[in-house]
Amino acid sequence: MPRPRTIPRAGSEEPARTAEHNPAGTQAVHRAIALLGLVAEQENGATLAELAGAAGLHTATAHRLLGALVSEGMAAYDPYSRRYQLGHRLLDFGARARTASLTVELRGVVHRVAEFCGDVTYLYLPLRGDAVCVERVAGDFPVKALIRDVGARLPMGVGAGGLAMLAEMPPAEARSIVLGNADRYPSYNGLSAEEVWRSVLAARDQGFGLNDERMLQGVTAVGVAVTAHGRPVAALTVVALSSRLGVPRRFEVMAKIREELARAGFGPTAASG
Repeated sequence: MPRPRTIPRAGSEEPARTAEHNPAGTQAVHRAIALLGLVAEQENGATLAELAGAAGLHTATAHRLLGALVSEGMAAYDPYSRRYQLGHRLLDFGARARTASLTVELRGVVHRVAEFCGDVTYLYLPLRGDAVCVERVAGDFPVKALIRDVGARLPMGVGAGGLAMLAEMPPAEARSIVLGNADRYPSYNGLSAEEVWRSVLAARDQGFGLNDERMLQGVTAVGVAVTAHGRPVAALTVVALSSRLGVPRRFEVMAKIREELARAGFGPTAASG
């Protein structure tokens, strides 16, 4: 196993650190983090002996630190293969970091689109079958349509942004999410899973999600998915009075969204069969 990182043993030639500057608790934290890094570098996990050897630690020390990491959900241990892998809490932390990063990267896009169209513009991120609102910018048009708060969660498929993200997923995955949300849809103006699926197919054909007065009479929304590595990672949605979002202007708004996404280094892709 490669030795990508070495953890100094006590008494090593590492730059001198007195106990005052490197107390045992701090040393243990550094060693535990280093062990996690070594685990992360191995696609199929690593054994105790491999990790201890790569880290330059006594097996008993590595075992104690890994046990603590497992108990906190930071690492996982498979007793059959006797290999350590990353734990579920790290995956959750990664998802949270990704959410924060995407919000920061796309915030400027949301503001510029709202400034361009004058209507309320939202940024949604996918989370376990839901679309979560993480950013909202009200345009300067005096009448605001269908305001949702930041933090609001909708079953994916209820709004235009969720439809756009579903349309970018493999059909089997999108279908599974729609069926998983089937019991929740009726709470949204009597929506059904069958109706949502038809809207997903339409979004795949036209390259954007559309909610044309389905949730509220007189209100229309269009959503464009943001993709990375072939996966939908977010969606921008513009919500307006239907009189302001007729067919010609829908395409103007979508063109602006795509222009700003490209400017920010993101690429929405037209949904395809």
